[in-house]
Amino acid sequence: SHDGRWEIIDDAAARVGVKIGKNMNIRIGQISDGFPHYVHLIGEKLLWAIYDDVDLIDTARKKHFDLGVSSAVKEAEALPRVAYQRATEKYTDDYKEVLWALADGPHLRRQTTDTFLKSYIPIMNCREGRIMLDKTKFSNRLNRLKTDSHGHILTASGQGWYEYTNNIVRGYVRLKAQQENVEIGDGYFNADE
Repeated sequence: SHDGRWEIIDDAAARVGVKIGKNMNIRIGQISDGFPHYVHLIGEKLLWAIYDDVDLIDTARKKHFDLGVSSAVKEAEALPRVAYQRATEKYTDDYKEVLWALADGPHLRRQTTDTFLKSYIPIMNCREGRIMLDKTKFSNRLNRLKTDSHGHILTASGQGWYEYTNNIVRGYVRLKAQQENVEIGDGYFNADE
């Protein structure tokens, strides 16, 4: 549950005498996608970023959150990291936003048109210097992400429906998007509140 995710962070922060803001706690819960592993990993790295700060800190700031996310990406388990790299390190550099779009929102299984309209287009609208795919190319990328050359990171679950083959990879995809300051998942996030 969300309360359980927030409790993990709040308990750890209280033990070291710092405060993690509500919005930051919510965002960690969203990125984790329900996996306690990611809550622990991001929380640990966030607390280390606070500890390593040259100033005496009693409340986490956005810079600590960003450092924590970057460090968590580097130390994530090999399975999701390798799966993500295999899926995205291709001749074209447009697979990551497709994966981010599919990981957006609360549903594990998503339909192509809904994902394209409600997730991909808004993601691309905030990505300066990136070329937006049309719906046909977007759909083609989803299909390729099911193949061996892309590590079968996605699976089809009906005509035009996709989901992650392994949901722990979905959580890692959310972490990677956040590392690039793309906030996928539900709701608004302001780390400084």
